Amino acid sequence: MSKTILKSALGSPWALFLLLLASLYSAWSIAMIFSVNQRQQVVSNELKLIAQLNKLDQAMSELETWVRQNQQGTTDGSFEARWRQLSSNYRAQVDAFDWNHQSVHDIRASLMRLDSVITRMDRIRAPSPGSALGQAETKKLEAQFLRETNRALEEVDGTIQTARRHLTNHSLDLAANWGSLKVLAATSIIWAIFICGLLLTLKQVTERKRAEQALAAEKERLAVTLHSIGDGVITTDTEGKIVLVNKAAETLTGWAEQEALGNSLSEVYHVINEKTGRRCENAVERVLKTGRSVGLANHTILVAKDSTERIIADSGAPIHDKDGHTLGVVLVFRDITERRKLEQELLKTQKLESIGLLAGGIAHDFNNILAIILGNVSLAQVYVHPESEMFDILSEAEKACQRARELTQQLLTFSKGGVLMMEPTSITALIKDSVGFALRGSNVRCESSLPDDLWAVEVDEGQISRVIQNLMINAKQAMPGGGVIHVRAENVTVRAEQGLPLKDGNYVKIAVEDQGVGIPKEHLPKIFDPYFTTKQEGSGLGLATTYSIIKKHGGHIRVESTLGKGSTFTVYLPASEEEIALEKKTELKNLFGEGKILLMDDEEGIRKGVGRMLEQLGYKVHFAQDGVEAVKHYNRAKECGYPFDGVILDLTIPGGMGGKEAIKKLIEVDPHVRAIASSGYSNDAIMANFRQYGFRGFISKPYKIQELSQTLDQLIGEKNYLAMAGEIRVPSPTMPCRV
Repeated sequence: MSKTILKSALGSPWALFLLLLASLYSAWSIAMIFSVNQRQQVVSNELKLIAQLNKLDQAMSELETWVRQNQQGTTDGSFEARWRQLSSNYRAQVDAFDWNHQSVHDIRASLMRLDSVITRMDRIRAPSPGSALGQAETKKLEAQFLRETNRALEEVDGTIQTARRHLTNHSLDLAANWGSLKVLAATSIIWAIFICGLLLTLKQVTERKRAEQALAAEKERLAVTLHSIGDGVITTDTEGKIVLVNKAAETLTGWAEQEALGNSLSEVYHVINEKTGRRCENAVERVLKTGRSVGLANHTILVAKDSTERIIADSGAPIHDKDGHTLGVVLVFRDITERRKLEQELLKTQKLESIGLLAGGIAHDFNNILAIILGNVSLAQVYVHPESEMFDILSEAEKACQRARELTQQLLTFSKGGVLMMEPTSITALIKDSVGFALRGSNVRCESSLPDDLWAVEVDEGQISRVIQNLMINAKQAMPGGGVIHVRAENVTVRAEQGLPLKDGNYVKIAVEDQGVGIPKEHLPKIFDPYFTTKQEGSGLGLATTYSIIKKHGGHIRVESTLGKGSTFTVYLPASEEEIALEKKTELKNLFGEGKILLMDDEEGIRKGVGRMLEQLGYKVHFAQDGVEAVKHYNRAKECGYPFDGVILDLTIPGGMGGKEAIKKLIEVDPHVRAIASSGYSNDAIMANFRQYGFRGFISKPYKIQELSQTLDQLIGEKNYLAMAGEIRVPSPTMPCRV
């Protein structure tokens, strides 16, 4: 206990003072008890001394009485016997007396005088041999002795009475003081016990206060922690009454903590199933039923006090005390609305990639077939008068091929390996051209708000034009009775805190708003899914293509819609810091030329069709089925002195050397080879960066004779210009040969 008290005392100045006081009281109490014991021993000794005085006084009283009775002497001879008896008794009491006590010093002096008288009397009663004293003389001496003895006895008696009174008074004082000392000692002990108890109480109070302070600090830390975390936290008792709500929970539920405290959980924490809209099971009941931590309902929507809906993930756990008794339930929940959107975005992307695998597999073959059809149709138009009925028929066939090519292009957009042909573009001009084309001949008009200071965008112009056209067509179809489409664009800077799935930076924001029928809420999550459509004539690829193109550009697209009021599609495109290159567009027409062309393609129909178009344009044509054959023909022609003026290489040759490998071999033969890349897979990386691979141009299948003539004119024309400038030496034929 002393260690505990000392430890407590060291923690407080007041406790140290009380400990010192208790120590002093304890020491004083011990001293008092020791003093009481000593005084008690003195009183005991004095009482014994008084008893001895009483016996001595009695012996002297007997002696004194006898002396007074025999002051005249005795005649019967008994004087001597009685005297000896009394004197012997007296001397025995004197010998037994305790002469060490201070109070009997005076008595001792008187007794010594009395003793001398008695001694002389003994000598008279027992004379020495030869003594001549007679009887008369003896009696005379006895009478004198008795008188002296009487005086000595009176003196001794007075001294004894004085000593007795002194001892009696002193004993009474000691007895009285002893009682007081006992009271004081008991009081000291009681005070010492009281102070020790006070110290223990102070220790308990101090420990309790420290515990309360620690509890308050822990509670404050807990409160700060709960109010700092981003997840919502609500705790309830076993009856489902709310006892704690943190800041995040206040924000998510719309209930302030003071409003929520004491209310039932179901009133504040209003959750419904995301798919059915039905109210979810009571969280407290479920946790108490299982008695363990549980993940609560999936697809949960939290309806806030202001009716705002948020998709949440939540879990609950019982709160136990140290004995395992359940005190309540704690719920933890977080807003996963944005995460769900990102998951849906990822799911859409994965769906598009799966479509891309299919599209990439069939695009080449499909475009090869279209190349044969479109090439022959465009070639047939050359032989028909433009005003004839046959020309109209061929034109319809050409339009059908163009639509098929656009459909193929949409499928290719999903291709996983496609590369965009990015360049700085004026979004204003692109929007105007695309809107005009999409609304041509319709009963819908467009009102646009396009500021002059719109930033340029880094895009594939053809694909973004397709995006705008798809959005305009979608808006037009939403207003079958006609109406107005509003197109707005503005410069924006996106930051991470805005919650958009975009990198920080500058963007051009484009909004297309219609006044149509709107999109049902249940259809909004599927609006960008491939093949999802509510239109009988729709393919379900328009918005899916739009979504894929925007994602490949590093942008973002979203939709907002209200039934009966219309929909708004918003597109974000990354802004470009480069200047827009001004380019003069030339009207497509047949440009005739001359020269020798090597055409490599694995499809016989394409070789025949393109061969006819080349011959129609004035070129001589030689054919190769794969890269090996093309390199062989090119090398032989160069050795013979009749090199090819241009080479058209198909990039994809199943089971053989394609254009990518062939161009490397041709460059080894002739560093100045002028080759054109051709492919039915227009999103091929080589098509986007053809010059890096050694090509001088590219043309996508299917193509018309006009497009072919334009490409060859640029290729052959550039070669002729360089030859005239002396940069290319045209070799002279050394020997006749046949390629």
